[in-house]
Amino acid sequence: GVAVIDQNRLLTDSVIGREIEARFDAASRDLAAENRRIEGELESEERALTAARATTPAAEFQKLAARFDEKVEGIRRMQEAKSRALARQRDEDRQKLIQRLSAFLMAAAQFFCL
Repeated sequence: GVAVIDQNRLLTDSVIGREIEARFDAASRDLAAENRRIEGELESEERALTAARATTPAAEFQKLAARFDEKVEGIRRMQEAKSRALARQRDEDRQKLIQRLSAFLMAAAQFFCL
């Protein structure tokens, strides 16, 4: 006989699959909270920079603004890398689970001559 393994069900209906998703969801929420905190800090810094514009010589202000932009871009790249790392870890965990469960199910099927 032929046995068909529904990988989505392995991920959604197994305790380990639900744990993988719960870890990913928690880490995603933590990262979103971190992003909101950083966004608030950057908005405050941007307001201060904008307020300083009136009293700062143009050349100096341009340097300050360029440094701020570099900082924002660096933070954005770092946070995006964190997000990609979370997704990559979830995908790796899912693949490991599927491989382990598939091997187990194949052995069970052979044992029971399915």
